[in-house]
Amino acid sequence: LNNLPDAKDIENKLKTEKAQYDKLLQDKIATFQAKYEDYQKNGATMSAVIKADREKELQSGQTAIQEFQQNSETALQQKQQQLLAPVLEKIDKTVKDVAKEAGYTLKVGKFPFSASGKASASGAKDGFIKLIFDAKYGEILGAHMIGANVTEMIAEIVAIRKLETTGHELIKTIHPHPTMSEAIMEAAAAAYGEVIHL
Repeated sequence: LNNLPDAKDIENKLKTEKAQYDKLLQDKIATFQAKYEDYQKNGATMSAVIKADREKELQSGQTAIQEFQQNSETALQQKQQQLLAPVLEKIDKTVKDVAKEAGYTLKVGKFPFSASGKASASGAKDGFIKLIFDAKYGEILGAHMIGANVTEMIAEIVAIRKLETTGHELIKTIHPHPTMSEAIMEAAAAAYGEVIHL
């Protein structure tokens, strides 16, 4: 894993990017606030036409601020994915190389949180669960987990790894719906071509 971007460096870049968006947002809000205060102060003396124009301008300004905020969040998420992409690619390649050297043939299943009902309802659609199995015996070898609440789910992976659980056993294990953790079962199903929610 040499030559990978440092996690702190990625975090700092994202903080800088967010600070820039926050500054632009605050400037837009300040401009809107000034126009709104002027309207509140002088609205009573304005003609009907000017007053209607100001109200329309304020409404447009409010909409523009909301859109800028949403677009900023999307842009930050895309930036995060862009910065993490080479890291994930390198890790994935390293896992495959290590497995090959150890004599394993891999079977891999991946389930994105964007396909999870619980994740969608919670507004946490970023990330995924990837499970790695030994293709010969079906034993789970490891997992990649990125997204909201994955620290709450990793214990299941640790337990089933310790018990040498197979992919088919995991698929047949009941996972409540809707939950974030059912993505683990879905990822196992994806590895064996049995997933139905993708």
